[in-house]
Amino acid sequence: MAVSHRDSGVGAGIDSYYEYLLKAYVLLGDDNYLERFNTHYDAIMRYISQPPLLLDVHIHKPMLTARTWMDSLLAFFPGLQVLKGDIRPAIETHEMLYQVIKKHNFLPEAFTTDFRVHWAQHPLRPEFAESTYFLYKATGDPYYLEVGKTIIENLNKYARVPCGFAAVKDVRTGSHEDRMDSFFLAEMFKYLYLLFSEREDLSFDIEDYIFTTEAHLLPLWLSTSNHTQVKKNKTAQFTELDDSNFEWSCPNTQILFRNDPLYAQSIREPLKNVVDKNCPRSTTRMDDISGNGNRPPLRARDFMASNPEHLDILKKMGVSLIHLKDGRVQLVQHANQFNACNQGKHRDTSGAYLQHTVDKPLMPKLWKKFFPRLPDHLTFENVPNF
Repeated sequence: MAVSHRDSGVGAGIDSYYEYLLKAYVLLGDDNYLERFNTHYDAIMRYISQPPLLLDVHIHKPMLTARTWMDSLLAFFPGLQVLKGDIRPAIETHEMLYQVIKKHNFLPEAFTTDFRVHWAQHPLRPEFAESTYFLYKATGDPYYLEVGKTIIENLNKYARVPCGFAAVKDVRTGSHEDRMDSFFLAEMFKYLYLLFSEREDLSFDIEDYIFTTEAHLLPLWLSTSNHTQVKKNKTAQFTELDDSNFEWSCPNTQILFRNDPLYAQSIREPLKNVVDKNCPRSTTRMDDISGNGNRPPLRARDFMASNPEHLDILKKMGVSLIHLKDGRVQLVQHANQFNACNQGKHRDTSGAYLQHTVDKPLMPKLWKKFFPRLPDHLTFENVPNF
């Protein structure tokens, strides 16, 4: 069989396979599924897991990373680790993902190892909410309720439209796509509802069911065997597994962790600033534009069209914003807006800079100076009425 891909990870293209191996064992009681899962999991934790990151590696040279970015589908993995009973790395990876969300409002479809946007789309994927729910079930830590609240607030603020919720075309600009995938209704709402539900709110015992990868519920009584004999690991000839790390039954997190919030908090604490530390704001020659070392209030690389504070700054500069069909935004400044901006008594650093540069046919010159490296999602419009 020819191998078309030379890299291996836990995200897009392979995620459901890992999930169904473990869940097939839970549902069917067949040790072969658990043996296979344990073999894969051992390799994942040896090579792919670089806490809190999960990085694709070369199949034949697993010590070498194959990518400098991660895709958002790997957000399911902390939830699967909860089912496995490996809570510490689940907490670490989930916290890293949450910090990315707090920076960009949503998980970009792909983001780099220094947490910048690689692919800007966000089709309202539910995997992060799924892992949030399972970590709350495992730890009882109310922190994960706050995470769920953030998810809901961001959905209502940045994705809600008159007829439902729209996929985000670009997390940097907040532009939408005319689509709402079925997994959003089937999974996102379900996990968020269960996250905030009390046991008495449900008409059935959720512990009697297991979720498919699309969040459908399968009853555990479908299992064809309740007890299986421990079998010799048939894969031992290929991989030496640390058997002490694996149990032949799924752990009960209520017994292992006893809903101790301090357990999860102690693991999260070192990671609370991991994104900001690894994704620093770069300095440019614009730091001294006013002649006294004052920094401009907004940089092009940080601009988000969905951020009200950023829009307010542009408004004070006399700049209007237009959403383009290709997902970019256009910054437009007319002469009357510019003059009003600079004549106002609350003129700030940016206003002073704009006044200083109004001398020639100016719009391209002005924006190239103020935003020397315009990001892909920004453009400008030359308005020659000066």
